[in-house]
Amino acid sequence: MRTRVQICLGRVLLAALALAACVVAPRGVSAQTISASGGVMVDVRRYDSGGSGPKVYDGQLVGGFFGVDVQVTKRVSAAFETSFSGDATTTITNPISIAGATPVDFTTTYHTRMQTYSGLLAVQLTPSARVHVSIRGGVSYLHHRREIIPPTLLPADPRATTPTQPVEIIDNVWAPAVGGDVDVPLSSRLAIVGAVRANWFKVAPELRAYSVRPMIGARVLF
Repeated sequence: MRTRVQICLGRVLLAALALAACVVAPRGVSAQTISASGGVMVDVRRYDSGGSGPKVYDGQLVGGFFGVDVQVTKRVSAAFETSFSGDATTTITNPISIAGATPVDFTTTYHTRMQTYSGLLAVQLTPSARVHVSIRGGVSYLHHRREIIPPTLLPADPRATTPTQPVEIIDNVWAPAVGGDVDVPLSSRLAIVGAVRANWFKVAPELRAYSVRPMIGARVLF
């Protein structure tokens, strides 16, 4: 229950930041300074636990993203973004021989998934050029899920086998966010956008990680 409350509070806070940007925008800003973007991405995640063992949580996942931008001045805008992807899965198999018997494979499966909710400020580097380039920075609320499925131990009597119980670990953490966008306008209201986002974070005292997400999609101006 506490985890769900934390997720809701994080989403509400970031949505409030985007709403506040709308409220403080100068009166002279036109309706076309609000835009929405969306598309596909690849989430490249790497973890470091300080050990030399296999990187069981690493992965490259295809996912999607959605965002809303509000222009505050000619060069500065505020944005709310969310991204999501599927599970990264790693299996580790260890053959074990008991009392000289034929080795038996014991397999442990690891799943990870992450969703991000970000509040960002963007600075336009080329506001008057044909191609619009911006850099972004802010904070992300990360909903990070790990699931560990241990191997099933097979006793001499298969009828006594104990079903495997997965272990689920959920971490909700705040992390700095940086990135950049390149917009290529197709018309006054539509642009192709290429972007990248990056977060570095810690999901446990001994487990540090970073996520880099190349993105491509479209932006619609209203």
